[in-house]
Amino acid sequence: MKNPLKIPTNIQETFLTVLKQSIPAQNSVVDVISDLLGIGQDAAYRRLRGEKKFDIDEIFTICSTYNLSIDMIFSVKSQGTIFNYTSLDVRNEANYLLYMRNLSKIIELVKEGKEKEIIMSAIDIPVFHFLPFHELTLFKLFVWNNTTYSQSGYFENFMKEIGSSDIFCCYNKIASDYSQIPSTEIWTVNTIDTIIRLMDFYFETGHFQKRETPLFLCNQLLQLIENTKIWVEKGFKSSPSVEYKFYVSDTDLENNFILLKKDGKTRCIIKLFTINSLNTTDQLFCQETSNWLETSKKRSVLLSGASERERFKYFNILQQKVRYFIDKIEKVSEPKDVIQGFDVA
Repeated sequence: MKNPLKIPTNIQETFLTVLKQSIPAQNSVVDVISDLLGIGQDAAYRRLRGEKKFDIDEIFTICSTYNLSIDMIFSVKSQGTIFNYTSLDVRNEANYLLYMRNLSKIIELVKEGKEKEIIMSAIDIPVFHFLPFHELTLFKLFVWNNTTYSQSGYFENFMKEIGSSDIFCCYNKIASDYSQIPSTEIWTVNTIDTIIRLMDFYFETGHFQKRETPLFLCNQLLQLIENTKIWVEKGFKSSPSVEYKFYVSDTDLENNFILLKKDGKTRCIIKLFTINSLNTTDQLFCQETSNWLETSKKRSVLLSGASERERFKYFNILQQKVRYFIDKIEKVSEPKDVIQGFDVA
């Protein structure tokens, strides 16, 4: 007869450690446990001290609320890897806002860590660079909506339907938090091509009411490139304490990975489709992703702090690609018009 599975004796301690790392620093663990489980603070304190064990229903409630991995808590070893996925329907503004707030929560938790870093491989431009440019970000949503749900119509109409102050505030919060986290990014000369191809396709297929709309998006894209260039030149983001390492790979990258590191714990986000993603805290998968990113860095050229000539050559290539598309748009004959809500004068 096989020996029964031995349950680790430190599950409660592991569970509390993972929970503490997953809640905002300003929140009290006692208050979180008390509120989620509907118990008094004395009962919550008994669980924190180990005098009372969490039951399976309580663990499930807390894990579901904070997207904690049961495998990691119980140290379960298997051939499978658990990924978190949120179905995203941008036709429902509340659904999309919830999705973005969940992402905001993840980035905020990383920002609050003592030891923190984000490492990314960029087949296309990372979402954090898009978010300060609301219209450009909404264009990505428009593409998702058309591709996934076969929704037709003009981009300008889509902006009026989905754009809101709550969504834009969420964009700004994520972008601000990202600017305060040290990060490493690996791009290629083709990283910018995805967004340009999309704008070109929707321009060719008549999804813009006015020529000034794609021109406005191109100007935002040029500003995005300029902002990134400034970070690369300085080697840091919002302050010298927020390091920014920018690599350029000579070969196309195989994956779009975002590796979030905070105080010894790691989460991996895999870009899915145009805007959605999968994420996991499985440590084996995260370690293998980290190894792949480290190897990719070694095969790439570091532009942060590198020669001015190399930086100029790289960013000039990106800017010229955008300007080539601008020239194509401007050749289309159309009377200039003012886009409502845009300052495109």
